[in-house]
Amino acid sequence: ATVLLLREAKIPARYATGYMVLERDVKRDEFVIRGTHGHAWCRVWDDEKKLWLDLDTTPPSWTSLLAALNPSTQPFNDTLKRLREDFFLWRNQPANRLGATLVMTAVFLAVAIFVIKRLWKTRKRLEEAKRSNSYLGTVRRTPLNSLEKQVEKRLGPRPLGRPFAQWISLLKPSFADSKILEEAVDLHQRMRFDPVPLEPGAETRLEELAKDIETTLNRSPR
Repeated sequence: ATVLLLREAKIPARYATGYMVLERDVKRDEFVIRGTHGHAWCRVWDDEKKLWLDLDTTPPSWTSLLAALNPSTQPFNDTLKRLREDFFLWRNQPANRLGATLVMTAVFLAVAIFVIKRLWKTRKRLEEAKRSNSYLGTVRRTPLNSLEKQVEKRLGPRPLGRPFAQWISLLKPSFADSKILEEAVDLHQRMRFDPVPLEPGAETRLEELAKDIETTLNRSPR
């Protein structure tokens, strides 16, 4: 706005951007420039001296507002940034390239080992939870369960939440005599859920029925 007003008054002016140096690190004898220190001002042409003069019409109170933006963790953040910059400068010196490569390799390996270790522990916990809570860990498997992969090829993946007996019963149209499948499903359910022990030979009978079902599936067209 100042530049436009000066030009309207026939005074040569231009817009300038840069940083306002507001902080100084006494211990390091350095000036501290942050992104929040970005500033803009105008420059006016002095025709007598033949040079550009800075003209800043920004209210001086804006510097106190910037100071309020610095969080309480600013010293800690500054330390991390300095360490990063110091390492960057050290790494790019020709004499330190080998050392920098070794340091970066060591850090990478440490992180990789940490991640692999955490993933391995997570996998072990999931496997333990699966063994203790999953279908395989809490429900008795029967000879009919051995056909699950073959049935999946015929019917597609079993929908989440659908009981196995209900799912495999969808194969009835593939059988000329569906009684074989019905008997197998009945024995399967009793073996899993019935608290009363099955009669002798029931499991052997289910194994025979499972083989008959497998043979029928192999022979019947998909």
